[in-house]
Amino acid sequence: MMMDDNTGKSADFIVECHGIKPKYATATRTTVVSSHWVRCCLQVRRLPFVSSVF
Repeated sequence: MMMDDNTGKSADFIVECHGIKPKYATATRTTVVSSHWVRCCLQVRRLPFVSSVF
C-alpha cells in the first residue's frame, strides 16, 4: 500500500529512502526502515527483528 499524508491509514512498517530524515518518524506504532535495509534483507534472505537493528 502506498501512503501519503492524506490517507489516514495506519501501517506497521514504512519504507523510506536510505540516508534521509524519515518523513513519518513521528508516526506511532510504526517502524521506519530504509530501502537499503530491505534490499540487504532480500539479499541474505533473512529479516532480522527491526528492534535489534535500530
